[in-house]
Amino acid sequence: MRVEELAKKANNDKTTITRQAKKAYENKESLLIDGIRYKVSKKRVSGVNKPIYWFEEIKEKKVELELKNSDKAWLRADESKKQEAILKAGLVALWERRQKRVSFDVFIKSLPDRYEEFGEISEASFFRWVKRVREAKERGIPPAYVLIDSRGGDRGTKKIDKEMGSFIERLILEKPHRKVKRVWEYVVNRYKEDAPSYTTIKRYIEKFKEKNAFLVKVSEDPTKAVSLYRPAFGQADSGVAYRNQLWELDATPADIMTSDGKRMILSAAIDVYSRRVVVVLAESASFETLSWLFRKAIMKLGIPESVKTDNGKDYRSNNFGLMCSRLGIEQILTPPYSGYYKPHIERFFRTLSHELFEELEGYIGHSVADREKLQNQQSFVAKLEAQKRWQEEAKSGNEFAKKFALKKENKGTLVRVPMSKVELENWIDKWIVMYENRLHRGINSKPIEKWEASEVAVRRISDVRVLNVMVGLSEVKRVTKKGIRVQNIYYTASELWEFVGQSVIVLTDDELGRVYVYDSEYNYICTATNEEFEGKSRAEYIKATKRFDKRLRAYVKALEELRAESSEYMREHIEAKLGEIEEQVKEIGYEEKSEVTKSVIEALEDNGEEVHSELKDESVVVVENKRPVFNSPYDRFVWELKHNCISDKTKELAKKYKESWEAANKVAS
Repeated sequence: MRVEELAKKANNDKTTITRQAKKAYENKESLLIDGIRYKVSKKRVSGVNKPIYWFEEIKEKKVELELKNSDKAWLRADESKKQEAILKAGLVALWERRQKRVSFDVFIKSLPDRYEEFGEISEASFFRWVKRVREAKERGIPPAYVLIDSRGGDRGTKKIDKEMGSFIERLILEKPHRKVKRVWEYVVNRYKEDAPSYTTIKRYIEKFKEKNAFLVKVSEDPTKAVSLYRPAFGQADSGVAYRNQLWELDATPADIMTSDGKRMILSAAIDVYSRRVVVVLAESASFETLSWLFRKAIMKLGIPESVKTDNGKDYRSNNFGLMCSRLGIEQILTPPYSGYYKPHIERFFRTLSHELFEELEGYIGHSVADREKLQNQQSFVAKLEAQKRWQEEAKSGNEFAKKFALKKENKGTLVRVPMSKVELENWIDKWIVMYENRLHRGINSKPIEKWEASEVAVRRISDVRVLNVMVGLSEVKRVTKKGIRVQNIYYTASELWEFVGQSVIVLTDDELGRVYVYDSEYNYICTATNEEFEGKSRAEYIKATKRFDKRLRAYVKALEELRAESSEYMREHIEAKLGEIEEQVKEIGYEEKSEVTKSVIEALEDNGEEVHSELKDESVVVVENKRPVFNSPYDRFVWELKHNCISDKTKELAKKYKESWEAANKVAS
């Protein structure tokens, strides 16, 4: 590039660039213009008398910041491995400088002392080193880097063996949310110096999760894992060819609260063929709720051939089995934790919740996360106002405010006072009418149209009283002179007197004031009644008695525990009294000086031996434990100080009689 070209490119004066070029050329330096460095030289051009300056752009080499494998191996190696690699490189350098006619054997035998450890090296191994060094020089790598022995030793990145891998995998599967740092800390705690680095464990966990994606997802959320990975070929209703061939039954908590502060349970039945559905609301899932659902569903759809349920205790109860048997219904139980075996009812619950409940007052969200979103939609001031409002509502006796709005997790949620249970159920029934009269993508038809298009006859029970009996409880009871006792309630009828002492079959429905009585062959006898309970719900009565029984059991259990402890109280009382008696015996339970003691004193005096004054003094009484009776605290202090056996009782007395204690200390010392 000539001066004119560079001046034009740099938008600079030609004279200025020439002056700078002259200076750089004389000093043998490069020229920097606008951040670009140029090499300056002089060239002769034809037609010009003197040489002109010529500029060539210098492209600076980029520094490679990424470490090569050889660099990483060198950095990971310990000092002994590095020293060994340096000796190997020196040995190869000696070989390259040897006289050409010197053979390998002669070369090895003539090595200096510092290479003594390589005296037994094989020719093949040595020439592998030579080859590595030559290739390293061509690539610009230090020879010692390629001669590092990577086998064994502490390389900073220890391998994860099978046992350690199993431990890491267990930590991940136990708690999938566990952080890599926590796993690394547990591994270090167990394996100490054999533990690998944090990066190694992180890489191992990433590979494990990649290879075992399904297993990891199952540990995180089994339901979601099924929806993500379970094969979904074909149609779930492919074997259902007509209406009432198969129903699916299920129950789930509603994502909405009623005005009494309760979260109701949705129990539903869906006809798989047509997708027609029946729903009831209840405070809890029970056989009474199932009985109510069957009554409503059979009145609307007829009697199904089979029903598919999960393994809930209500579906496995004898009462439900007997009800299905009476109606000629086959019950199909799905495996535990396999909601995908009932896809149609599960899908219905989701549609109902998202379409209807989200738009109604009292909606609380489909999950805790949804509830937090509802709270976050409000400003801080609105949350405070909502809390204040609900506190006022609770004081005025609002059950919803007491049971829902004032809970810690719900505080600040601006939920308007919702509707009652009856109003909510009416809303659900109205929505179901709309649901059954719109196009359903799963069947490519409206549920009501597909239902009516089926040519299979519907089995029905025209008499509601018979239906109530068929879906009610069945028990064998003995007739007494007071009548028939069912759930602690006596039912009477004039027809029962001739059956006193005999067993009969009693069927019940939700009407608490009556029961239906049959003989052992299911021949109708009569309807027994109790006027006191007419018009009341049997389901509500059963729930009340269950709550009472539960409370009673809790009280009985607590009383049993108290009574069990009473014997411990007596034992402690007796032991305390015995302790007091023993202490009194030690202090005041003395013996009069015995004849033996007197004879001992006399024998000592006869032999001319000195008798201790305390033993000789008639006022001193010796007891079995060789402690005398003291006339005053002072005497007690002196005796115990001399014999170095100060008791706890003496310490207490010393605090009370300080002057006597100080005087005794002076005498004893």
